[in-house]
Amino acid sequence: MVQLFSHIFTYYLIPLTFLWFLGWGKFKSRLDWSITAIMVSEYMLYILLSGRWDWVYYPIRLWWTAAWVAVLLYSFWKVRSLPGRKPLSPPRKFLYGVQLFISIFLTLFVVLSVKGQFYSGPTLRLSFPLHHGRYYVAQGGNSAILNYHHLADPPRFALDFTRLGLPQRRAETLVPARLEQFFIYGDSVFAPCDGVVFRVETRAQDMPLGAIDTTYFVGNYIGIRHPEGYHVFLAHLKSGSIAVSEGDTVQAGQYLARVGHTGVVDEPMLHLHVEQSDSLAILTGKGIAVVFEEGRFLRRNDVVERYVATR
Repeated sequence: MVQLFSHIFTYYLIPLTFLWFLGWGKFKSRLDWSITAIMVSEYMLYILLSGRWDWVYYPIRLWWTAAWVAVLLYSFWKVRSLPGRKPLSPPRKFLYGVQLFISIFLTLFVVLSVKGQFYSGPTLRLSFPLHHGRYYVAQGGNSAILNYHHLADPPRFALDFTRLGLPQRRAETLVPARLEQFFIYGDSVFAPCDGVVFRVETRAQDMPLGAIDTTYFVGNYIGIRHPEGYHVFLAHLKSGSIAVSEGDTVQAGQYLARVGHTGVVDEPMLHLHVEQSDSLAILTGKGIAVVFEEGRFLRRNDVVERYVATR
């Protein structure tokens, strides 16, 4: 409940307040309006690029974009006849200083969010491992603002996926009480490449919501040795669902397991990352960026639709 309140406050109440003030606040000059417009625009860019929009209703992200542009244009039209600037009182100078400080602070986060949208280095092409719905990238990208895995080298290009169901969010309710209320829980996971299974962990149990398993940090997982030598890991798999063993040869698209809630994770999701490593252990090598069939480098807030007939 605390997480939901924080989410609503950050992504709904603050932008609503900012946009109301920008559109219908009292400005004494165009400079006065410009400083406010910059601060509001920086905040809107930050949340639109880096926020999690699968919690309440995914299309709201587009609605906020349209509302921000509309209010910005409307407010610009309103202040066009105001003087460029007016003498500033001490309280107004202080307010300008606060707004400029916030804008500079937000600029750093916007720059990191924009940087995280792109990657021009080498990538490994894989097949998308989920086949039955619309999947949302909860963690992904080339900066820690979009992808907290980026703070460590082995999983720095890792991807975490949830599934969007009706009404365009990750779970049946805003405050899910059961694992089964998450649309991705129990979803089938398919091999993202041809290769040989070299590591399987099956001892982790699905944890109730709010609990984590620090004994098995990544939960149940499968490691596949790609034909080019890379190690492809799929983690947080459902207890009792893994259908392959170490030494098995798999083909891209072959059924492997189901999405679970094992290990250290806040909610059911599928974790995928690739390492270049001489060790068979997970989280010991160099992280490798991946793309899927369309060649897209996935970032937070991207959505992938897959409806593939099961083999």
